[in-house]
Amino acid sequence: MTLIDFSHVYRDGMIVGGDLRKPLFRQRQASHAPGGVPILLTEFELASHAGTHVDAPRHFDPHGPAMDDLPLEAFSGPAVLSQVHRAAGQPITQGDIVAGGPKPSPGDMLLIRTGWGRHYAADDEQAYRDYPHVDEEAAEWMVRSGIKLLATDTMSPDLPASRRPPGFSFPVHRRLLGSGVLIAENLNLELANPGHYEVFAFPLCITSGDGGPARIVGRPLAATTT
Repeated sequence: MTLIDFSHVYRDGMIVGGDLRKPLFRQRQASHAPGGVPILLTEFELASHAGTHVDAPRHFDPHGPAMDDLPLEAFSGPAVLSQVHRAAGQPITQGDIVAGGPKPSPGDMLLIRTGWGRHYAADDEQAYRDYPHVDEEAAEWMVRSGIKLLATDTMSPDLPASRRPPGFSFPVHRRLLGSGVLIAENLNLELANPGHYEVFAFPLCITSGDGGPARIVGRPLAATTT
């Protein structure tokens, strides 16, 4: 079985969105018995929306389903990957998505590769923070099409923070999550071509969790070269 890792590595100094605090990772030796052989363990402090992660509806609705309310089936299944070519700040439309990959079927996950994952990998925070975003009509189309989960290689499917007007309401997040369409962000799709995949996007199951860090992987089914 060929698997592609769609996740970025968690590490000190990694890029995080908004006003999230940078994650902290510490390794120390410990012993579980007096005079016992030391063992190595890692302790970390990490926001639920840092790095590659999945958003639960609870993220924008305090009464919506939380991470521990969602079934495992919500995080795995068939997917299509679309390659789009948009510049920073430009909208990603339904037409861009349809032109860039296979047509999704109801129940599919949709992965959008913009190429912004390379900025994350290069630790270029300035470039990574200004990305192409999904427009509201495309979000409506995803809901109508029965998309189960939207995954992007950007910080958010909504407008970049530096371009948001006063009172910005995160319309893409609210439309998708409010309709039960999960969102995964900060993926590494640089090694993936447009095509069909089986995707596994299991986040940490956190009580009342609004999101969770995830190791997201895909198995190509009928990928095409670009």
